[in-house]
Amino acid sequence: MKNYTANKIKRFSGIKLFNIIAYTVIAILLGIAVLSSWFTGEWADLKSIMTDIVFLMIALAFGVNIHEIGHVVFGKIVGYKLISYSIGPLTWLNENGSMRFCFRKNKGFGGLCSMMPPNKNLTNYQYGMYYAGGVFFNTLSASTLAVIYAAFAKMPEIMNSFFLDSVFCWVLLAGFNLLPLIIGNNPTDGKLIWSMLIKSPFTEKLICLNRISVQRSSGTRPRDIPINVSPNTEKPDSFDMILLLYQYFKALDEGNKEKFINYSELIEKNIGAFSSISLPAVYYELCFSACIANNADKANRYYKKAEKLLRNDHDINGLRIKAYYEYCIFGNNKEALICCKKALKVAEKYPSKGQAKMEVGLIESLMNQLEVAPIV
Repeated sequence: MKNYTANKIKRFSGIKLFNIIAYTVIAILLGIAVLSSWFTGEWADLKSIMTDIVFLMIALAFGVNIHEIGHVVFGKIVGYKLISYSIGPLTWLNENGSMRFCFRKNKGFGGLCSMMPPNKNLTNYQYGMYYAGGVFFNTLSASTLAVIYAAFAKMPEIMNSFFLDSVFCWVLLAGFNLLPLIIGNNPTDGKLIWSMLIKSPFTEKLICLNRISVQRSSGTRPRDIPINVSPNTEKPDSFDMILLLYQYFKALDEGNKEKFINYSELIEKNIGAFSSISLPAVYYELCFSACIANNADKANRYYKKAEKLLRNDHDINGLRIKAYYEYCIFGNNKEALICCKKALKVAEKYPSKGQAKMEVGLIESLMNQLEVAPIV
């Protein structure tokens, strides 16, 4: 572990590039329209372009959520469990067996879903169905609008514009997501689908992550899950970092303090390679490992990053972080004990059964330090 050398990730995000291109195109179109209207004295073209821009933005927001709904529908068909769904900052979150609403800052996303694979082995075809769900729904919705547009040719002009802009936007989204790309360290659906079809080296990481997720979901503790694929820490993508996070959990569950702290340091140095949706879980564990290492400054820093989520987090994972934070940083045994008792009461409702067993072990270990008999 000590031989690892971590690099600081400095990549030009594909999302930033996409935004720059989009804004540049909009600025050019507006500039041309303004100049044309200025010289001709006709401002209808400018109004038309402004209307198209507004319609495209609305269509994009709808298209992204249609894409995510496609993943949810196909995921449900093959047995996935919905963990969270976001529309802008509004998030539906599965916590302790029930869905609750909260507000989260989802940078760069108009919609986002998180799902857990079932506790059974799926075929590549079933995984492919899940990955292709978003592309299929975008294509289906664009085709449906195109048929409606063709069938009702006498619609008002403004409706015609909205339909055409939406069809264009949704076809573009489907085509873009079908390309085998890695954008901002995150693979597109096309990258996952094509990798599985041609069995590229990338597929090895994908299959390993799927296998680990299935085992954790079915009740296997992290310490008992073999991880046969090593993450690339020189040029990591988001899958490499998830593999590294799983190695951290494995060492944590084994009780190897030196090893899991070293893993946490490597995670911190490469934190820029994580996807934005993974960052809250990463902040949780960086705060926890800093508590174990008695590094109050680091623990406080990452606790503050996750504080808004932790304040309303009532599952065993969030309560474990708060319990150790209160005990290790403030020496507040009473509050730590309250968090521990709450955590054990909701342990069975945690969606990842294997992870829950590890969480229970960590909670009981802390309760032993507090000289209190574990409560089951």
